[in-house]
Amino acid sequence: MPQPKAGVMVYHTLSEEEFNIQRVGAESHIGNQAVARLLHAPFNPNHIELNVGDTALVVYTEGGKLPYNATSLPEGITFAYKCVKILEEI
Repeated sequence: MPQPKAGVMVYHTLSEEEFNIQRVGAESHIGNQAVARLLHAPFNPNHIELNVGDTALVVYTEGGKLPYNATSLPEGITFAYKCVKILEEI
């Protein structure tokens, strides 16, 4: 299937609880070992391409960079969660 060069996407913020519910059965593409470790998810730095109709759960840090060897979130750093969906190709 041809990959779109541009598309329309929507996203919304998820709570930690919503993220944890929605990630059950999802394929992990976490490219940061510390993030994978803290989320108890596989480290998988492979890139993905999203197509129309695809949904991705995105997790990132707010408040600073996560140390490579982190075993817990340092003070002042939190995870934020988004759900992204590709609606149409343009």
